Amino acid sequence: MHFRKLMIVVGLILIFPIFNGSLPLQNKAHAATKLLAHGTSSLTVRSTPNGKYVGKLAKNEPFYIYGNKGSWYKIKFNKKDAYIYNTHVSKSKPPLWYKGYAGTKMNLYDISTGKLIGTFPKNEPLNVYAKQGNWLSIAYKTGYAHVSYKSVKKGTPKVWYTGYAADKLYARDSFNDKVIGTQTLASKVKVYAQQGNWLTIGYKGKYAHTYHTHVSRYVKRGIDIGQTQHRLNSPINFKKVKDAGFCFVVVKATGGLKDYNFYLPTDVQLANNVGLKTSVYHMFNATSKGKAIAEANSFAEKTKSVRFTGYVFIDVEYENLLKQTNKENLTAYVNAFYTRLAQLGYNKIGLYTSKSIYENKLNAAKLNKGMLLWLARYKNDTLGRSANMWQYTNTGRVPGIYGDVDLNVAYTSKIGG
Repeated sequence: MHFRKLMIVVGLILIFPIFNGSLPLQNKAHAATKLLAHGTSSLTVRSTPNGKYVGKLAKNEPFYIYGNKGSWYKIKFNKKDAYIYNTHVSKSKPPLWYKGYAGTKMNLYDISTGKLIGTFPKNEPLNVYAKQGNWLSIAYKTGYAHVSYKSVKKGTPKVWYTGYAADKLYARDSFNDKVIGTQTLASKVKVYAQQGNWLTIGYKGKYAHTYHTHVSRYVKRGIDIGQTQHRLNSPINFKKVKDAGFCFVVVKATGGLKDYNFYLPTDVQLANNVGLKTSVYHMFNATSKGKAIAEANSFAEKTKSVRFTGYVFIDVEYENLLKQTNKENLTAYVNAFYTRLAQLGYNKIGLYTSKSIYENKLNAAKLNKGMLLWLARYKNDTLGRSANMWQYTNTGRVPGIYGDVDLNVAYTSKIGG
């Protein structure tokens, strides 16, 4: 009696995992499987295996297989479960039919459920695979979507505009978003469309996406120089500088109340002669408003005969100055220098400093309006904020100049010419 009960209990224990665990888990895994496929010819769609005819799938129309009953594949058709016979079905990506582009802003719909899953902007390049009724099947992200056939144009989209890499540009695959390459600072970029913060660009004969801040409609390369670039009294060959692709030069003029760059007049004149846009900078060292005004007067007096064509930049970087002032005072002193220059007739004034100093040692909200912003940030692929100029290295090499040179890009013609 007890032995028979024990055998029954043991049997139930052994059987229980089979029906409560293994088979349901297998069914769940089978049901969750979704396999991409397409028809090598048009496919008849039925409500059940051998059931009522409900429509056709066009040749090469992508669809997903969710399981099978015998020789029939279960699919989604018009938002419902349906079945197709397993002949003329290829479990693979469909071949490309043609390349086109969005003739207008378009909505994208899931090929199985018909739900809205995204949009494409006008001019976005497309890969088209099939036509299903009034819908075209296109590639979207890592899958496919339906769009109205009326909104698609065949051929290659026209270039929207040609811009330039504003920093190190990362090109991402249009479908899976993986980085597929980079473009160097100031290199040309063909832009076709914009979707939110992302641009569609041309990249090595294909299309790619990049974040919009990586592209500027205007970028020019330039240098800034001082006495350091005249080691052993060596002259600068500005024609070689221009021929190397540089468009502007910023020359050190003065520093504090006493420092003066004796190469300034010659450098500016020679740079002007070859067609470079010329600006100058003053090394700011004032620890009061009165001293700031005195520095502005000194700068104006020492440079009055120099015919530069661009801006005067207030260079804020002296370590001792930063130690002797706080954020509010330093901002006020810079403003005093700016105001005095404006009173003396200078109407093109900018601020140069590092990104760190600008963000931590100056009150940007209280700086005088109208100053161009020139920021330094080295050993980074990007400046990391908006500015009119970026000094991206202090170890550049330039034909015609001895030794290291500061390299810059300007995002405005006010500096770049």
